[in-house]
Amino acid sequence: MALFLSTGITAFKKSASLIRKYRNYIEAYINSKLTTAKSEGLNNKIKVLRRSGYGYTNQTSYLNKILQRCGYLNSRFIKTSDWFWRLPADLAQNTPF
Repeated sequence: MALFLSTGITAFKKSASLIRKYRNYIEAYINSKLTTAKSEGLNNKIKVLRRSGYGYTNQTSYLNKILQRCGYLNSRFIKTSDWFWRLPADLAQNTPF
C-alpha cells in the first residue's frame, strides 16, 4: 500500500484507499469463498418484476410469478399435469383426434 501511495499517481491512491476501505470484505471472501451474488441476483429479479408488472390480482399470483421468474415453477419441481383442462373420459373415446 505504501508503494501505491508514494507514487503520487491519483489512480493508485484511489485504488489503495478502496482496498483499505473494503479490506475486511476482501479477506472474508478469500477465507470463506462465499459471496452474496445469488441473493442479490434474486432480489434484482424481484425488483424488475415489481417494476414491470402491474395489476396482479392478489399476493399469491405475485408470489407465483416470482417463483416462476426465478425458475422454481416448472415441471421439474411441481406437477403441472393437473393445470390443464381435459375432455371427460367418455368424450375422449369418441373424438377423431
